[in-house]
Amino acid sequence: MSKPLDNQPQSSGSLFNLTRYFSITSACAIAIVTVVLTNAFYFSAKQKIIFAQQKLSISLTKNISNSFWPIFADYIKKFKKTDARSAEAQCLVTDMQATIKALIYGLPILKIKIYTLDGLTVFSTDPQTNWLN
Repeated sequence: MSKPLDNQPQSSGSLFNLTRYFSITSACAIAIVTVVLTNAFYFSAKQKIIFAQQKLSISLTKNISNSFWPIFADYIKKFKKTDARSAEAQCLVTDMQATIKALIYGLPILKIKIYTLDGLTVFSTDPQTNWLN
């Protein structure tokens, strides 16, 4: 009996199975690419939705401001902290409350605050925060 040569393949069971390793590597690569693309799409869609909602909020704020400002601008411009407890101020706040409620009826608005240039709260839909800095 002769001895097998070292440079000849011994049996088919010990051959490097390239197809199996290529399939496993491809499956891992596809899984990684799928996860990365899914996350990228999710964050992109989330940013677009946030941006759209911010634009809608700004638009809604401008509409309310444009409806409200012409009526009460003179009062807000000349308002002083010492005027806060006067009867006239209380009547104006009541008028503002009615006007604001009419403007925001049916809209998803939680709170509206109106400030003077000095930072004093002239009006708030939360009555406890009126006249506060």
